[in-house]
Amino acid sequence: MSEFPLSKRVDQTGGLGILACRDFFFETRICDTAKELNREVRCFSDADRIAQTLSTENVPVLLIDLSTMSDCLDELPRFRELAPGLSVIAFGSHVQTDLLNQARQAGCDSVLTRSRFTGELVNLLQKYLPPR
Repeated sequence: MSEFPLSKRVDQTGGLGILACRDFFFETRICDTAKELNREVRCFSDADRIAQTLSTENVPVLLIDLSTMSDCLDELPRFRELAPGLSVIAFGSHVQTDLLNQARQAGCDSVLTRSRFTGELVNLLQKYLPPR
């Protein structure tokens, strides 16, 4: 696990979202939707890269695909230390109730089924991310 400085070098002029995901097709869908809305979402499949970005960028929201990146739940304390105002939205399959409950217990601000997340994606991106 890499260590990052606690004092963030934050770009106050904008904000980007981070998507923790290992599903290329779903990642593309989310990033393309963000681009159409003039928002920026970067996708990472590694917790250390997420932490590095949190330590250097203004990141108002972290989206976690529980189906592919549930290991990020263990990293939430580190992520929140790097970005105290970070909102965390986790989403996963409706049949993975234990995983959805685990996300709630880990402290995610919102936990949605994948279908609900997809249906609310535009609203979520508009709510949490400023236009570029």
